Amino acid sequence: MNPDPMNVLEEWLREDNSGAAYFRAIQPAIPASLVSAANYARILEVASRVPGVCALRGFYFEFFLGEADARADISFLATAADGCPEALAARQPAGPGPEDDSWLVLQRLAASWSRAGGSLQEEINAVWLEFDINGRQPYSPSFFLTPDHPRQSRERHARSGSLLEALPRELGEEVFSTANIAAALACLEHLPAGGWLMQIGCMLSRRPAVLRLCLGLPRETILDYLGKLGAPADLPRVAEILDLLKPFDDEFILHLDLLGGVQPKIGLDLLLAPGEPFPDPRLDGILEEFCRRRLCLPAKLDALRTITGHTVMGANLGNWPPALRRRCLQSQFREKSFFIHSLSHLKLVSEPGRDPVAKAYLGVDHHWKKTDPQGGERRVRASSQGFPAKDRNRPGPERPTRSQSGSGSPAADHPDSRVRLYLR
Repeated sequence: MNPDPMNVLEEWLREDNSGAAYFRAIQPAIPASLVSAANYARILEVASRVPGVCALRGFYFEFFLGEADARADISFLATAADGCPEALAARQPAGPGPEDDSWLVLQRLAASWSRAGGSLQEEINAVWLEFDINGRQPYSPSFFLTPDHPRQSRERHARSGSLLEALPRELGEEVFSTANIAAALACLEHLPAGGWLMQIGCMLSRRPAVLRLCLGLPRETILDYLGKLGAPADLPRVAEILDLLKPFDDEFILHLDLLGGVQPKIGLDLLLAPGEPFPDPRLDGILEEFCRRRLCLPAKLDALRTITGHTVMGANLGNWPPALRRRCLQSQFREKSFFIHSLSHLKLVSEPGRDPVAKAYLGVDHHWKKTDPQGGERRVRASSQGFPAKDRNRPGPERPTRSQSGSGSPAADHPDSRVRLYLR
C-alpha cells in the first residue's frame, strides 16, 4: 500500500534540515573501519548544530590512519552564494551538549560577512567550518577564511594585510591579538616571489586558540622561508617529508600556527595541477609508504582504496536531506539527487619530539542529474534551497573541488584533480 503523498510531504517539512541530515545520508558509504557507530553518532550530534546550507558546497571527514580507534573529525564549506552567512548569523543553540563563546565569534563573523559593503563581505570568498569531534572542545567551531583576492593580483599582499588588520575589529582579539596580527604581517612581509596568502584560520577549538596562516610557496623556497622566519620547526623532518612527496611537485601550501609567534607545528599542503587524473596512481604509492612507516593501518588503507564512489537517493527517503527531497518532489523526480565521495587529501602531523600522525580526508559533494525530456542526462551542482545560484563558478580554492557540470556515471566522470597532503 502506497503512503498518502500529503502525509509524506508533511513529514518532509517537519524533519531536521541541519548539517546532520547530509552526514546521515552518506553514512552507508563510510566503512566501519574508518568511523565506528559510536563515533558517527557523535558526528551527527555535532553536525546538527550547523545549518544544512553549509553542506551544499561540500563537507569532509578527517580520518586518523595510524590509530586502532575508528574515528573522524568533520568540516563544512560555507559560501555566501548559498546563504550561509545569514543562516549562521540566525542559528540558535541546538543539541544537548554545551556551546561556548566560540559560537558567538562565529555568529559575529557571519553577521559581518553578510553586511552589505562590509570589509568581510568584500574580502571573503568562502569560510570553512571545522569541528574536532574527538578533541577537548568537540562543539567549538574553528573556521578558515578564504580571501577573495586574485592570486596573481599585484595588490594581493596589500589586500591580505588589510584583511588581517580588520579582523580584530570585526571578530575580537582572542585569536586576532595585536601580537598574532603582527606575527602574521611579518610572515606576509617575508614571502618570497610567487608566495601568496591562501587562508586565515581561527582555531577556536584549540586551547589556547591559535591563528593559522596557509601560504602558497614554491617548493624550493620552503626550507629557506622557514629559516628566515626563525620557525622552531623540525626542519630535517620537513626536508624528509618533501622528499617523500617528490612524486607530487605541482604546488605547496605552507601552514603556520601563530601564538605570539610561529609555533613548532607547521603544515605542508600539496595540490595537483588541474587536469591530472583522479585517483592518481602516485597517491597509492604514498599510502603504501605510510603503511611501511607504520603511519597507517593496513585495514584503513584497504578502506581508502575503495571509498571513492557515489551515493544516490533511493527508496529510503527518510535518510535524505529534506531540502534535496523537496526539489525532487517539485521536479516530479525528473532530477536525481546524489553525492560523490572521494579521497581528497592526506595529512602528516609533525611536532618536534613526537611521532608523526597520518590522516586522510574524504570530500563529499552533492550533485543533481537532470533527465532531459528528449533523452539523456546532465549533471549540475546543488545550491541554496536546492535551486541553482547565480554564481556557480567560484569554488573555494582551499580544498579540492569537483567539477560543476558533466554527464555519464557519477563515479566514472568525476574529474577531481587535486590531492592535498599536510604536515603540521
